[in-house]
Amino acid sequence: MYARKDTFDGTYPYMSEARRFSVNADLPQEEIPGSEPEPEPEPKEKEKSKPIEKPQERIQPVKKIAEIPKNEEEHMEWNTSTASVLGVSKEEVVCRFKYLKGKSEIVSCKIPSLQLQEIAQYPFVYEYSVIVKGKFLNDISVVVDEYRCKRDVLKPISLFKCEEQLVTTHDITVEPNIFFNIYQGDSYIPIQSYTKDGEQFTLVAGYFRKRENLRMRFRYSVNISQFNISISGGGSYYLDPKNISSSKKPFSFPFSKVIGVTQWHGDTAFQKPHKGIDFGATRENVLSVYNGTVVGKGWDSYNGKCFSGGNYLLIKHDNGMYTTYFHLEKTFVNTGDRVKKGQKVGVSGNSGAWNCQKIGYHLHFETRKGRNQSTHVNPVDYINTDWSKVVTILI
Repeated sequence: MYARKDTFDGTYPYMSEARRFSVNADLPQEEIPGSEPEPEPEPKEKEKSKPIEKPQERIQPVKKIAEIPKNEEEHMEWNTSTASVLGVSKEEVVCRFKYLKGKSEIVSCKIPSLQLQEIAQYPFVYEYSVIVKGKFLNDISVVVDEYRCKRDVLKPISLFKCEEQLVTTHDITVEPNIFFNIYQGDSYIPIQSYTKDGEQFTLVAGYFRKRENLRMRFRYSVNISQFNISISGGGSYYLDPKNISSSKKPFSFPFSKVIGVTQWHGDTAFQKPHKGIDFGATRENVLSVYNGTVVGKGWDSYNGKCFSGGNYLLIKHDNGMYTTYFHLEKTFVNTGDRVKKGQKVGVSGNSGAWNCQKIGYHLHFETRKGRNQSTHVNPVDYINTDWSKVVTILI
């Protein structure tokens, strides 16, 4: 199986994986006749002896060891409509090739189009991000019929013209490489995140100030080097995202109950600016505020041991934003884990230090537009709760 690529340069490449099973076709067998034994003399009656049966010899398949020359890539045009492909089984999605003399020739190829299921956009103060959800095949079945030229000295014409003989049929399952790009007019919109679960995918792109003229370009490719097969296709899709009102904030409260705040975001009496919100929580269960992936976990030592956030988690959410949770006592997830909105990820504590002094129990919570702390934004603008019920705790 081929290994996937993990790099990302504005597109999301996934390298093909192939699992091959070959079934050797029966070749003509040469039967060697038996010989008749001499009959024994009998005084009264002669009995015919039965023929002696000898085992058949089986001709082994011919193994091709010649180097396979490289073919030019063959381009497969797509039906770029967004019609549903629900109900299409993997067995119906087959590309068939004929392989002879180191070259592959396409016989048929039927690959359904990508299916768009949901397009939405989130407003972030003066900017927007777009979320695209859809479906595309996770595996493609490829059948390769391998032929050879049959030579027969009794047929002189076969010495000059190839008489094709089927040797083997290969049944291969391939995971296609896929690539996405988002544009607004001629301007490229960076893709912030991409997740895939089977055939379902979700991507987030942003940020942009205008909401119109959005376009997504999708490409796929399938490569099977053993048989010199390379096919590709794709299409462009105009995006008309449904607007998600700013009154519907994407994140939930990081606790299962209302907990007061000891320090708000922005310029405060203690920090200018304070980059998150401090909740006065003592050993309370901390919840993920949205679906996402854990991309950071450990002990914060960025500003040295005297100004440490202690045990922390960093989560990249499916809408492209990040949240961080500092001073935790316990964590229940690891880097790379998928988390759901409302899932328990840790317990608030007092790990870390401030000015080399031990700190009290609390959760320092941040919302960010990017991974770096410099992209911090006010959590109040993104957490969907009645903030009038969240009291300020004086310390």
